[in-house]
Amino acid sequence: MNPNLIPHFKAKQTTINALGALAGAGALAFVIGLFIDPARAWSNWLLSAFYFTTLALFGTFFIAIGYLTKAGWHVALRRVPEAMTAWLPAALVAMLVLGAGMGYLYEWTHIHEDGSHHAHLLHHKSPWLNQWFFLGRIVIYFGIWILISRALTAHSRRQDTDGELSHTHANMRNSAIFGVLFALTMSAASFDWLMSLEPTWFSTIFGIYQFAGLFQGGIAALIVLIIMLRRMGYLRNVVNENHLHNLGQWLIALSVFWAYIWFSQLMLIWYSNIPEETSYFIRRSQGEWWALSYVVNPIMNFGIPFLALLPRPAKRSEYVLLRVAIIVLAGHWIDLWVGIMPYALPQGPSFSFYEIGTTLGFGAAFVLVFLKALERAPLVPLRDPYLQESVHHRI
Repeated sequence: MNPNLIPHFKAKQTTINALGALAGAGALAFVIGLFIDPARAWSNWLLSAFYFTTLALFGTFFIAIGYLTKAGWHVALRRVPEAMTAWLPAALVAMLVLGAGMGYLYEWTHIHEDGSHHAHLLHHKSPWLNQWFFLGRIVIYFGIWILISRALTAHSRRQDTDGELSHTHANMRNSAIFGVLFALTMSAASFDWLMSLEPTWFSTIFGIYQFAGLFQGGIAALIVLIIMLRRMGYLRNVVNENHLHNLGQWLIALSVFWAYIWFSQLMLIWYSNIPEETSYFIRRSQGEWWALSYVVNPIMNFGIPFLALLPRPAKRSEYVLLRVAIIVLAGHWIDLWVGIMPYALPQGPSFSFYEIGTTLGFGAAFVLVFLKALERAPLVPLRDPYLQESVHHRI
């Protein structure tokens, strides 16, 4: 492929300035929240930090799947998920900052020895659920993710220069290692950061449930970013409606997968009716939480994408695909919000500048890091052995 047809991306300075200002406004909203309602402010920090970590981590996972399966269709758009992984170091900082607010979020940080069964359970879990080991595991998780993400990206970009097939083989090995470590670390991280918010509750499929949300939300984010780049005039020569069709297929398939895991977790716990398992769903079945948990959440994450993307033309339409992907991204946020916020909002669900400001601030910072990462290499892996197969991909 002629390199002259593949321009380097360059973000407009006005865009960079606007994103920086929005990120600053989000940080200000969080700081104000610390003085008004610190428990709610820290809950929103956890929500945003985890949400955007899943999008960055998806980038690495998507790249690894491509190498492991020797798929060719996605190569032309691979620089987009590569740029998404650039958020991981910032995500590490965001999760470590969470250490300052752990007392507002995690009951296990201050166990009261009152002789109750509840206190006994927390004490029993204290070798794993303690502050320093918790923070240490954050460093371990992100250390693995960042190290392998950097290796995958480095080999991909070196191949632009020398065209050596050894980089593809190296990334196949890196992807195999990542696949094993990702399954372990992602599950453990979701247990640490989310499930331990209610430390006496447990679900054996909680890790796969969070993985389903990560994969679905990540595909939705990838669709949005690619379509926005195409509308800015980039990637139009290499990413066509056939690639969009594939992404639409992924999105509808993952919507079904998410619904299957969501229903499985709910149905199995409801059917067994064990008190220490049902507490999670009872809390989310009271008052207005019920509508968000069992109506809005499944409609946004399953109902709308499934019905909207069933027709073939819908999966090939930028107009339809972009709007469905945005709905799924919002649904992924709602899914996490319902999982995190009931303790901070015992009076019932409500939205305010806490949620809006913190989420927009994190979102702006994520896009800013993504755009700067996208500038560091050609928008297409010019010497990847599967590039021609990707450019001429047809369905």
